[in-house]
Amino acid sequence: MNCLDLSIYLMVLYIVSKCFINITFGIGSGASEYIIGEIYVSRIKKRFERIMNNPKDIKWNELRTVLESFSLICEPPGNGSHWTVYDSDSDTNLTVPVHNNRVKPVYVRKLIALISEVRGED
Repeated sequence: MNCLDLSIYLMVLYIVSKCFINITFGIGSGASEYIIGEIYVSRIKKRFERIMNNPKDIKWNELRTVLESFSLICEPPGNGSHWTVYDSDSDTNLTVPVHNNRVKPVYVRKLIALISEVRGED
């Protein structure tokens, strides 16, 4: 690795470290491996716990981030306001009406049950 390659590598490492907390680079192989940072996972976990403890007044954008972190697929509506949420390995799907970026508590509870089903919990 010459001096120019090293300076480019360090510059890329600095830029990427601003985006991700925990990064591992395979030096010499040329391959890079991105590991999602512990802080990001911690935020998702805290958000999910907050949603479970109080399913009222939940924003769809927050809920969708949690759903996608559990590998659930959220399909946007074609016409209207009803999103479809499902797991690719399961036959269960759920239609969720979203109005003004809010989800009613009954649908939040159903989505929590879907997450529990996907995770294999009772």
